[in-house]
Amino acid sequence: RDGGRCVTLCVLVVVAVAIGFTLQSRGPFAETDLNSALISLDSFVALWCIAGLALAADLCERRRLEQGADGRALIIPWLVLLAGVALTTWAWQQAQLNRRALSQAYFDDLSLRLANRTVERLKSYEHILQAASGLFAVKVNITAQDWHQFVSHQAIRSHYLGMQGMGYARFVTAADKRDFELEQQRQIKGYEIKPAGEHDFYAPVTFLEPADWRNQRAMGLDLYAETVRREALLLARDTGQATMSGKITLAQESSPNPQAGFLLYIPVYRGSDLGTPQQRQDAFMGLVYSPFRMNDLMATILLSDADLLRVSIYDGNQRRAAMYVNHDDKPALNSDIQAKTIRLKLPNRDWTLHVAQSAKLIQRQDFQKERIVLVAGMLISMLLFGLLRNLLLTHIKAVHLSEEMASSLKAAEAKFSSLVDNSFEAIIIADYHGRIVSFNPGAVSMFGYSAEEMRGKELTELMPERYRHAHLIGLARRIEDGGASKLSRQVELCALNRQGQEFPVFLSLSGWQSDGVDYFGAILTNLSQRKQVEADLEKA
Repeated sequence: RDGGRCVTLCVLVVVAVAIGFTLQSRGPFAETDLNSALISLDSFVALWCIAGLALAADLCERRRLEQGADGRALIIPWLVLLAGVALTTWAWQQAQLNRRALSQAYFDDLSLRLANRTVERLKSYEHILQAASGLFAVKVNITAQDWHQFVSHQAIRSHYLGMQGMGYARFVTAADKRDFELEQQRQIKGYEIKPAGEHDFYAPVTFLEPADWRNQRAMGLDLYAETVRREALLLARDTGQATMSGKITLAQESSPNPQAGFLLYIPVYRGSDLGTPQQRQDAFMGLVYSPFRMNDLMATILLSDADLLRVSIYDGNQRRAAMYVNHDDKPALNSDIQAKTIRLKLPNRDWTLHVAQSAKLIQRQDFQKERIVLVAGMLISMLLFGLLRNLLLTHIKAVHLSEEMASSLKAAEAKFSSLVDNSFEAIIIADYHGRIVSFNPGAVSMFGYSAEEMRGKELTELMPERYRHAHLIGLARRIEDGGASKLSRQVELCALNRQGQEFPVFLSLSGWQSDGVDYFGAILTNLSQRKQVEADLEKA
């Protein structure tokens, strides 16, 4: 009696609970932002209200039919509705899992591509520096003009984005320091080794191109004087390999908030006997190198991914030695995407790349599909519920109609069979392989074979030898061109009876498909008498 009020109360309770949990970022409708959560919640509330209306209408219908057996049958649509809701909930959860998996895979791909681009970019820098070191194999006394021409020809600012410059630092002993400075001052006005001080060895920047204002600040800088630069220099010298320095502040920096930087060294030797560290130390001439500003370098590597990823790069595995950070210290938004940490193997040094998702990448996630699954699944469940209720009322009529159609089909088949069996014409049916499947009495009379003999035999047995090859080719072509359904042909030709005698026939050929199988039908009329009459008339 109070079914309508109970339904209304249930709907209100469920809607209130869903709204409360969603506003607290809990429950199945909690998304990464409140707007998305409210869209999902609105869809749920609308569907739940529709379900409440359907329940109230069904209760009224049940009361009307409760005195008959039809009232009990209404439980079946409700079982279907519950199954549909359960299936929709499962599909919705699967769509969420799929969205999370796709988002994670996309994020992982972005992270790996960033790691690979970083490694490959530094390899390209290494290659151009190796080429520059080759200058000293053909000419020991390289001048500032020689270096300028070589670097200008490489066009590093356009072909090697991220390089601050390309330089050479000669290895100088304390005894040679004064002569070296005088030699350089003849080429570069005001040149001197800095910082000032006396050491056993020096590695001053001898050449550095392009000669812009930033690189001019580094001219004469002693790479041997500072610990981080010196450690990388000695490692490159002793191993003979390309070597990256640790985190430094470049001499090129002038702003109050300087970028982190590093150097990439390629050792240069005189001679070719370099098998041991001692031999390499004795033959060491200096270093071809390139300075890098991390923010400038990573801007050319990240490109369009810069807004999608929160990237942090650390020297080695020390979180305190941050080489590059493209985000603030605010924690990332909650997301299903797991951050990724990748170890980058670089020339004689490792970097730690830490990548997390940005707010923009989270917003790119496709929440629409799971919402469509939820809304469409609930609507389909409701439609099935309504359709099933109507089907229950028309079930008997549908059964009667099917029985009538089956009876009509049997009658049609019987008429066709009678027509074929009583026809004076030869009617032959073959499958798409050209094997006979039906051979009517008219064909038995015309060819002299029994139906049992010909069933499964090739149609070519009823043809003169000269037609058989063309028949097989035509059959194959017909199948390739789209099957038997397009076949319709009438022609006069000769047939071959059991006695091996040829006789003229008029052939009407057609084709059709049944259960996906091609069939060919041939109706043959014996023209022997007509041809005889025509011949007699011609003689007369």
